[in-house]
Amino acid sequence: MNPGKKLAAAFFLLILLASCSPRLKKQERPAPPSPPIRVLLAEIASVDSLEFSGLYHLQTEEARYAFGARTPRVYLRVDSSGFRIYNKKRFLQFRTTHRVSFNPAQSASYIRYRGHKYAGRISLIYKKGKLLLIEQLPLEHYIAGVVPAEIFTNKKKWFEAVKAQAVCARTYAYKKIQSRKKAEFDVYGDVRDQAYGGLGRQTLLGDKATEQTRGSVLFYKDSLAYTYFHACDGGASESVADVWGQKERPYLTGRQDALGDSFSCAAAPVFRWRQTRSMAQLDSAYAFMFGHGFSDSTVSDTTRIALSLRVASRTPSGRVKQLELLYGGEKRILSGYAIRRFLAWPLGGYLPSTLFRLEKKGDNLRIIGGGNGHGVGMCQYGAMGRSEKGMRFYHILQSYYPGTHLEKVY
Repeated sequence: MNPGKKLAAAFFLLILLASCSPRLKKQERPAPPSPPIRVLLAEIASVDSLEFSGLYHLQTEEARYAFGARTPRVYLRVDSSGFRIYNKKRFLQFRTTHRVSFNPAQSASYIRYRGHKYAGRISLIYKKGKLLLIEQLPLEHYIAGVVPAEIFTNKKKWFEAVKAQAVCARTYAYKKIQSRKKAEFDVYGDVRDQAYGGLGRQTLLGDKATEQTRGSVLFYKDSLAYTYFHACDGGASESVADVWGQKERPYLTGRQDALGDSFSCAAAPVFRWRQTRSMAQLDSAYAFMFGHGFSDSTVSDTTRIALSLRVASRTPSGRVKQLELLYGGEKRILSGYAIRRFLAWPLGGYLPSTLFRLEKKGDNLRIIGGGNGHGVGMCQYGAMGRSEKGMRFYHILQSYYPGTHLEKVY
């Protein structure tokens, strides 16, 4: 065989061997971990208890103790000198300066507290006569517990709205983590920040929405956006400046919430509502708000006192900005949440919204309103309505936070 044919044969053999050699799959880089978040579950003032499922280690400055194997319940007692942790097996005393934590020792371990399950690390911090019960867990696990507590996750047609909710909740929490680094906790585990149901509240659709939007948050220019949300805006969103007196933000202004020729949240049960207040109820509300009423003790006496309610001003969206009360010779001007508190029944609650008008019906007051919540940011029922019409979650977010953009931060 001449040298040219030998070279060609060798080249052919190399190609054949290369084609027969197994190819290594490209190794995918693991997703970066989500940052931890500290959630305040409770402020214990006297006695409370935790119930363990699985093994936990109580980590103190001096030692480590096992809990949950034989005695699943542990009691917490707080007083001015500090706090105690005890059950049938152990009694541990801690001073006010001590910080301890219950750490899960198994992947399936969790703590049950007030009907909820929590799988993160539980820290105990004494502050101002109370014991702070704080769960520390990955942010994504927290979001999976928030989403089903804040929006319906039981129908696939709402999936895009659920994903939009996941982004809102994550953005809100991520912003809190950055601003509260020196505090004992990042967020409250209730509506003071976001409702959080823990491990037991998670759903398949909520978990899927959290996973598909993992690490995604909303930015306005170079800063994290304020992603406020509420149940139903009644057809018109509200300006953040008119609700909380914050500076005007271009993506949180009042605007009509319509999709085509109908309102996005028109199907919501709270889109329109009516409530009635008697004179006795209004007198009780006045006493609740201002410390005294003008009733002599009976309803018949109460109804003889003239009560005047006048809408003094409205916001551009049509919500009541100021409500004037004239009662028993006193004049009061209510605004914001005070309006919703005064007109609420039972006492201590809130009227669904300030998007209402007043009518007199006999001796009673009729309140004809729409929506539920403050009206700022994303309307959850509106997001569900938009999801039903085929909008993707990023288009839904653009509808309620115009000018913002999505970024993956991890």
